[in-house]
Parts: sequence; structure tokens; C-alpha cells
Amino acid sequence: MNSAGSIPLLPDLEAHTANTDWHETSGESGSRVFRLTHLTQPVRFLKISPREIQRDLRLERNKLIRLRHHLPVPQVQMVAIF
Repeated sequence: MNSAGSIPLLPDLEAHTANTDWHETSGESGSRVFRLTHLTQPVRFLKISPREIQRDLRLERNKLIRLRHHLPVPQVQMVAIF
């Protein structure tokens, strides 16, 4: 589990977020958004979406990937949709 409580994560995502401090932030999509901090890593964000809006999350991911060569946008490091 993680420092945000008992949010179940896939094993790969659990390893990717190990030893980080989680701070829940506000979002507009209906997803839960966490700011992940670690002493030796850059700040990262994790967005967890309910099944009903996962399609929207996929579209957002695709837009960020397309825009990364043209604008400063967050880097998509991992996507887990199940």
C-alpha cells in the first residue's frame, strides 16, 4: 500500500511509487490526483480514475504524448488501465 491510505495498486505501479510521500491535490476530471515527492527524484503526479471515466484518461494521456514535442507538458511515465 502507500502513504495515501489503502489505495490498491498494481505491483508495477506500487514499485514505481515506493518510498514517496503522497499529497492529494485537486483535479477537475473526477479523478483522484496525488503529488508524489521523494528526496532524490523529481516531483511526479499520479492520477487514479474510476472505471467510468477511464476513456477520458486515455484521451488525456494521448494528448499529452502528442503535445510533448511542442509544449512543456507533464511526461507520461506509466499508464495502467484495468
